[in-house]
Amino acid sequence: MTIQNQIRLGSLPDGTVLRTTAYWGGLPFTHYGILQRAWGGQVLIHHNSKKIGHAATTDFSGFAGDSLVYVDSIPQTAGHGWQIAERARADVERGVQWTVGDNCEDMKSRALTGRPGSPTRNTIVGLGVLGIILLAVSKL
Repeated sequence: MTIQNQIRLGSLPDGTVLRTTAYWGGLPFTHYGILQRAWGGQVLIHHNSKKIGHAATTDFSGFAGDSLVYVDSIPQTAGHGWQIAERARADVERGVQWTVGDNCEDMKSRALTGRPGSPTRNTIVGLGVLGIILLAVSKL
């Protein structure tokens, strides 16, 4: 049995990192977004979307579609949350294009730390390099 807790979206602070599942060619991938409220209180999500093709700010359904959404992290302070959200918004304003080399994990990392990074991409590349090395060694 699966139990799902529901959290009111409006109760989460700015800078909260959300994650959901996006599908690319039928394969599931984790997709991240950063929550920030507009001046009127509307909850917006900043995310670098393959589907859209670039970093964008959408409403919740534009981020998640019909997929379940999970809270990945919550900032420790309001000030830190504002900094996280503003870094994500800056990616949107710069028009960062979605690429394998600059995806939603990179945006999440930039928002949290100020530097890009994608553990998933690094793992896939590392496994690919290892596979090539093993193939080369097996041919010797």
